[in-house]
Amino acid sequence: MKLDFFNGGTLLTVNVDERVDKDEHEKTGSILRGVRNRNAVNASRMAKMLGVSAQYLSDLELGRRNWNNELAEEYVRLLGVKIANRKK
Repeated sequence: MKLDFFNGGTLLTVNVDERVDKDEHEKTGSILRGVRNRNAVNASRMAKMLGVSAQYLSDLELGRRNWNNELAEEYVRLLGVKIANRKK
């Protein structure tokens, strides 16, 4: 599934399909980490808001773990970012 969202007037798309390759997971993590940083939310606080460990969040953002749809949507929602579209 692809998730489109607006951040600072820019439309961003991330692929949160668990079946994509490691490079795509790294790209997704990098984009979402950038959004988190631009919203001045540190990793520990974000992990706590998501109900995951800081290490798990770090692994997601670095592409060592696979994103799933629900977690990616919650991540974006917690940052107050508007979801534009969900594509299967």
